[in-house]
Amino acid sequence: MKQSILPALIFFASVFAVSCDSCDDDEPTLPEFTGISRTDDNGQALSDPDDSDWRTNGAWQQEEEDLFDFTELPLCNGDGEVSPAYPNPCSSVLSFRFVSSTDELAYLRVVDKDFNILLKADSIPFQAGVKNIALNFSAFEPGTVRLYYRIVGDGCEYRGHGDVIVQ
Repeated sequence: MKQSILPALIFFASVFAVSCDSCDDDEPTLPEFTGISRTDDNGQALSDPDDSDWRTNGAWQQEEEDLFDFTELPLCNGDGEVSPAYPNPCSSVLSFRFVSSTDELAYLRVVDKDFNILLKADSIPFQAGVKNIALNFSAFEPGTVRLYYRIVGDGCEYRGHGDVIVQ
């Protein structure tokens, strides 16, 4: 009887050890930067848009929400609209444009692929109408970065991201 229990115990211990080995991966999986909406110096599209970029209703993972110092707000149902940033690729100044019929505050983060914050800008006032913000990307290393934005007003937010190639 002892001989038949021992192999079974060894088998179950091995299965448990193998299945728990994957439990050690507590490190979060960061979002991948894929797709680029290429634009010229005037904001005109040079390629098909990346459907996950430059939206106002982005669904974020916890690591993305943690880039900002305040809790998630409900998404706005208003007329807010983000245009693809330009120029993309960018070597110096990137322009970010938002249009809304109400006053808002913008919170921006630019991160690298490891989610190191390269640029942080908070409480930028957006008055009703069209607002363009110029961001200096000239000090960034060449490669792909991501611009995250939260545009907040009246207890709700527009949020999203866009990938930018830095040259």
